[in-house]
Amino acid sequence: MILLIVAGIFLARNLLIPISADDYAYRFFWDTKTFLGETNNWIPISSVIDIFDSQVAHYFHWGGRSIAHFFVQFFMWQGKIYFDFANTIIFVIFVILILKLAKSRKFLYALIGLWICLPQFVPTMLWLTGSCNYLWMTTLQLGFLLALINRSKFMIPIGFLAGWSNEAGAISILILSLIYLRTKKEPIECREILGLISFSIGLILLIFAPGNFERGREIVFHLQEHLESFALILIHSLPLIIVALIGMNPRARFFLLGGFIAPTALMFSPEFPTRAAFISPVLFLIGALISLEDIKNFIVRLSFGIASIFCAWTLILSLYADFEIHRQHSSRQISEEVSTIHGFPILEKFLGERIVTQQILDNDPTLDENHVYNRAMAKFYGVEKIQRIENDR
Repeated sequence: MILLIVAGIFLARNLLIPISADDYAYRFFWDTKTFLGETNNWIPISSVIDIFDSQVAHYFHWGGRSIAHFFVQFFMWQGKIYFDFANTIIFVIFVILILKLAKSRKFLYALIGLWICLPQFVPTMLWLTGSCNYLWMTTLQLGFLLALINRSKFMIPIGFLAGWSNEAGAISILILSLIYLRTKKEPIECREILGLISFSIGLILLIFAPGNFERGREIVFHLQEHLESFALILIHSLPLIIVALIGMNPRARFFLLGGFIAPTALMFSPEFPTRAAFISPVLFLIGALISLEDIKNFIVRLSFGIASIFCAWTLILSLYADFEIHRQHSSRQISEEVSTIHGFPILEKFLGERIVTQQILDNDPTLDENHVYNRAMAKFYGVEKIQRIENDR
């Protein structure tokens, strides 16, 4: 019953949050020069073959996340409503996998941990492009790890997709898989080796995509930004790390180690957006859930009660923001050749509210009409230009 209620709320938020930013660009055949503003060759996707051809161009000229962006382009072609329902199903599977790996039934604890400790909940769980890149791909990664632990025959096909998912998460799961196989008492089976090979092939295709190197030449490494992202991940995950350490459970420490791999690996990456380490708090959460099975005291129950109140309050605020964003987005009139739109005023009201401002609001069309978000949005709605103006103060 609780699962159905949570799934219903998650679906409602999916339905309320509009498409934005990269979503618009992925409605069209991938053309790097058009994306960068050098040309204006926007060709709408009209078939699955178009998506495959588009992803070949994307792979060679932009990045290796072909599996994730296939789903993005598919749902932008078919319509967001299909994504909203599919994303809810993936979310439920994602939570179940977390509980299975933790061998825990503490469903509410898992939900509270995700809500509080994911630094960017909406951009990685609800935004179409972000969710396909992080929620969906992490679900594949956790699915592979569970299949490996359970010696499932499905680990080989899942491994290929999980390896070809996103960089930080795939590297984390590969290292954890190697540690697991090295330390487990049972002899290593042939299918486990094949599963690991399958995963590694997918990871190689992901990491060594020509587009990664082509785009990487344009990225400037900023150590301060990397350190800030690393610190943000650890600060948000601190409650989970503490709980995982308190339990003194070897399995909890196994996942705790995994949580540190992603942000550490990203320190050597040209860029480190916080959402790229999405799997890190997820692995910390699994470790914390394992430890909670051994921790039964008043302080834990009190902390759970306080966290529940906090989550309920911030969820109400977030739902209010979702409704306002949906209403304001629906009221926009985009029909003239040069359309002028306002940003979302609701953003200013909640400025400083961390949980609420994890919406996709900063990805709204920019003040620069030549920015890729504005140009892609204009082509999506069939107008020449979209200009955003500041809201009245």
